[in-house]
Amino acid sequence: MILRSVADRPMDVVKAVVVATCWILTAAVIVTHLDGALYPSLTVGVGLVVAMLAGIVLFVPSLPTKLVLTLIVALSVFYRTYIVLFPASYLGMDPDKFAAAMVVLMKTGRVTTLDFNFYGEAPAFLVSGAMTGQVLGLPGLAILDVYAVAFGFFFPLVGYVLARSLATTRAGLYAALLGSVATASVMWSVMPIAQTLAVAFWLMLLFVLGQYLEGKQHRYVILTFVLAVSLLYTHKATTLLVFGTIVACAIAIFVNRDRWSFDAVRQATSVSTLFVLALLSAVFVFIQLAILTDYLPLVVGRLLVALGSGGGTTTPPPIDPTAAVPVAQDLASFVFRRSYGLLLVPLAGLGWFLLYRRSDSNYVSTVLAGSAVAVALMSVGVVSLSAVNPSRIYFFAELLFCVLVAATILNRHRPGQRRRLLVAVLLPLLLFSQLATPLVAPDHPQGERQYLTAQEVEAKQFSGHIPGRIATDMYYAREVVQLNDQEANDRTYVSVDGQLLNGTVTENGNTSYVAFREDARVYRLYGQLKGRWRLTYNPTPRYDRAYDRVYTNGGVSVYDR
Repeated sequence: MILRSVADRPMDVVKAVVVATCWILTAAVIVTHLDGALYPSLTVGVGLVVAMLAGIVLFVPSLPTKLVLTLIVALSVFYRTYIVLFPASYLGMDPDKFAAAMVVLMKTGRVTTLDFNFYGEAPAFLVSGAMTGQVLGLPGLAILDVYAVAFGFFFPLVGYVLARSLATTRAGLYAALLGSVATASVMWSVMPIAQTLAVAFWLMLLFVLGQYLEGKQHRYVILTFVLAVSLLYTHKATTLLVFGTIVACAIAIFVNRDRWSFDAVRQATSVSTLFVLALLSAVFVFIQLAILTDYLPLVVGRLLVALGSGGGTTTPPPIDPTAAVPVAQDLASFVFRRSYGLLLVPLAGLGWFLLYRRSDSNYVSTVLAGSAVAVALMSVGVVSLSAVNPSRIYFFAELLFCVLVAATILNRHRPGQRRRLLVAVLLPLLLFSQLATPLVAPDHPQGERQYLTAQEVEAKQFSGHIPGRIATDMYYAREVVQLNDQEANDRTYVSVDGQLLNGTVTENGNTSYVAFREDARVYRLYGQLKGRWRLTYNPTPRYDRAYDRVYTNGGVSVYDR
């Protein structure tokens, strides 16, 4: 009865969802400000809206497609934008370093002044950010916020276009909805790094390459070349992805040449044409790894280690601190944290197989090839993390996984057919797994807070008046708030996480001052102390007894030894 009334009045349902969305998100914003934290209010609010949108896409037969797609994109933009606007600093460990380099580039206008390892030689991300800041007149602490807005539009729209071209309009909406909350896309939109821009170039290249191979229109091969050059100067892994994808496309076309013998256009896309493209992309790999940088020996060494053909470095044994306990390091927490991929990847694999069975175009083969090559590189990372980080490669493939699932498994559902309703259960499960993981909540209790509060930023700005080095935790020491003087931050702060987790900071006399963040609850470390830790003691009384407190603002206290 309810489903029948929904089918009869789809516009009324959509209008009701729009009104409910406005109220829910407004309430989420108010509660986050009252709590002083994004989690759990934002997650719950966005989850309720996503559930309503999923209900529309699943159970309304005659969809107002443009309106529903607009709602999905609006939610995607709001979700990402609110996360970056809420804190007083950039999120994560790397964006502030990139922003500082962009500020320098805006001042000097010279890439040669940058000392930024690989990205000083391949500066597409830094240059694009500096140009954006100059054109829009943005301050340093807002340059990278543009990515939250831009990719809020980009991911759901690209997912919609890809899935619709492979299947149906409804499949496109499924992919758009998944892309709006996909974990890696949200995480790296609000903590943008060079790979964020590279993923955009990579998805566009995959689309135009498929269009070229399908229709042999020369404008697409020109776009493919331009995007390949852009990737060359953006990120390390992308040239390998392009090379592998073109080789995989050549193999697919060669295997299917007899099935497509009746189509002159497809026959025109010969393996020899792809051989030339593969050779060109191989040259790009060599240029990037051997000429622009000296990464080729490092890459070869890591691959040999991954394949077990070479000796690797000995990893020091982990150390258990005496004054801290691990946070969320058990198997159940790992599964919860990685549930977004543990559910999506197997379903995408099934979708890949289903799409391969009915593959009837070079365009489909291109999508299949791109996702397969990404999975192959992820597999190398699973064998050896030193060779390649599988989580980073997952980001390249995440939207493709959403598209594969939407165009095959979810697209088998038809509103009103009860025998198909079981398939529809997968969509809410997929959406919940993307939203529930702690990775997309910068202040989730199972993880470290990945931003600085206003009080912590204020204390860092005050540190310029302190005539000595300051010992503190790693994240606070490395986070840059004065983007025009990153070197001053590096000179002022030193990490003492080992002493902090062992309760021996008062025994360390290498610095003149100590800074302690009152509201930090979880500390994430690397190396021998790798993991997330919570202190079993309160350092403040010890510091008060041992040192003189020279500064405090309620969020940070600075002590003179």
